[in-house]
Amino acid sequence: EMYECDENDNDPQWNIAAPRHMPCRLLLDPTPVCASGLEKNQDYINASYIRMQVGAEEFFYISCQGPLPSTVLAFWQMIWENKSDVIAMMTLEVERGRIKCHKYWPERLVENVCLNITLNYLLFQTGETHFVRHLKFTHWPDHGVPHCSEQLVRFIRYLRALHHKGPVTVHCSAGIGRTGVLICTDVILSLIENDLPINVSDIVKEMRLQRHGMIQTKEQYLFCYKVWLEVLQGILQLHGNQWQLDIHLPVKHRLCLCEYMQSKPFSVAVVNLLSLLIFS
Repeated sequence: EMYECDENDNDPQWNIAAPRHMPCRLLLDPTPVCASGLEKNQDYINASYIRMQVGAEEFFYISCQGPLPSTVLAFWQMIWENKSDVIAMMTLEVERGRIKCHKYWPERLVENVCLNITLNYLLFQTGETHFVRHLKFTHWPDHGVPHCSEQLVRFIRYLRALHHKGPVTVHCSAGIGRTGVLICTDVILSLIENDLPINVSDIVKEMRLQRHGMIQTKEQYLFCYKVWLEVLQGILQLHGNQWQLDIHLPVKHRLCLCEYMQSKPFSVAVVNLLSLLIFS
């Protein structure tokens, strides 16, 4: 069972091949204490572990379908068992008249500051307590992708500041499109910060090896490049020509970037930067 999601874009120029046999199910602990309240035979949830290497550090995520009314308890069980301390919600509950995600957080909140919701999740059988931060990204338009990367970059930086242990849990509706964009963008930002080579194609391939369909559309794929370029533009404006980054751009994506340059209005600084990346 899954909520309806956007249609896939099968354009061969961006649709990167990846094994299609990877399961998108995360096994839940069937012990009586943790499984109490779950529906009968519900020992799996539509979610996948995603591990991404950033230099010597491993970034750990859970990419998950947006909870359904019948999977809310399983979702919270997954959070509890994995001790995830941050949930990033990349969709609204309803978009264009369609239900995208069931409201799985409490009506009465312990703390509500901007988009920061602190949930005190208590397992009554043991008396243990686990604190979770729930972040909701509300600036994704009904169609396409965000117009600029600034809000998503700020969202991810805030997420990183809050995250201390366990995997970061990310979900949208199906748990592959916007979720994939957030994970890919998080990796790109960390590679930039650590002055490491960036290959968006390889990032997407690695995600798809662990969960099929990550990054659903061509627009989402190009948006990951847009984030990369706009962040670099900001760095160049701050540091001028003294800043250098070792960037390895795959040949097959140079035409993709050229096409993107022609279809979108860019400032002179970004055009110069793109020219540098594509033709140097």
